[in-house]
Amino acid sequence: MSPKLRKRRSSVEPTLRQRLFRCFLWVGLVGVVIFSVFGSLRIRKHVVGEPRYEYANWQIEFVALPTWVTPEIRNKLEGVDLSDEETNLTLFDRGVLDLVKARFEASPWVRSVEGIALSYPTATVAGVIGVDLRLRRPLALVKHEGLHYLVDRGGRRLGSPYREAPSAWFGVPTIVGARAVAPPAEGEEWEDPDVSHGLTVAAILRDDGILDEFADRPIEAVDVANLEGRLRPGDVEIALLWQEARLTWGRSPLSSAPTTVGVEQILHNLRRVLGQPHRFAGYREIHTHRRNLTGLRRAGARPQVDAQTAWPVPSSGPIN
Repeated sequence: MSPKLRKRRSSVEPTLRQRLFRCFLWVGLVGVVIFSVFGSLRIRKHVVGEPRYEYANWQIEFVALPTWVTPEIRNKLEGVDLSDEETNLTLFDRGVLDLVKARFEASPWVRSVEGIALSYPTATVAGVIGVDLRLRRPLALVKHEGLHYLVDRGGRRLGSPYREAPSAWFGVPTIVGARAVAPPAEGEEWEDPDVSHGLTVAAILRDDGILDEFADRPIEAVDVANLEGRLRPGDVEIALLWQEARLTWGRSPLSSAPTTVGVEQILHNLRRVLGQPHRFAGYREIHTHRRNLTGLRRAGARPQVDAQTAWPVPSSGPIN
């Protein structure tokens, strides 16, 4: 090999010092990476181990709960258990928000979770879970053996029973006269046809706005005791109880038998009665299931004067 070629190759090949420098450089870089990973794992382990990052220690805040929610219902919602039997769930656990959503939706009061917002904890302030809930609204109470059970539109039992009916607070009527079917566990649906008939009437009153419109003089109960004429054959199946009077509904909306008038006429008659309580105060029964109102006056009741015509209302027969 010529001296000129050896000189050119030696100028291209790295020297031993350069090779050692590159080797130390690679070792240093690998060490930095290993140290960084190890350090971040230690930091993460330390952070994850702090109680403030455990969801069980976070505060619960709700977005605009309905006005009918009682302090007891709020306490139940705030008391939803976010802990886990096997591990303490933290902000860093995969899928933890899905688990939080599932825990809330397991509550009988919750129909769905519409959204979750997080306010992260600091050294002095606890973390906050902001939850937007869509709740199951009570539609009626069911009276059974002296207790009153809240139920939603689907017949699902909500909460603990009450000794006294909280009708005024929830703005719902009580279904009375249902046969002795044992109430379901909280969160389960009431498997009783009588309750279904009563809930159908309560749903019509809710959807038509009557329950809200006349909240100051509400319909107190839906009486289903005479379904299928089991107590008084030939009499109305369902009656509404209002201010010591029976407002006859007629046949159940779930009945296949013909009715005297349609639901629209019954609702029209109900509005006439509920809108003029002074006029109908002396009646023990008002037949709202007929096209023309008729009624039976209570014994000893004095005739009421119609505020519009100034004529006494008859003690029985048509109510003009």
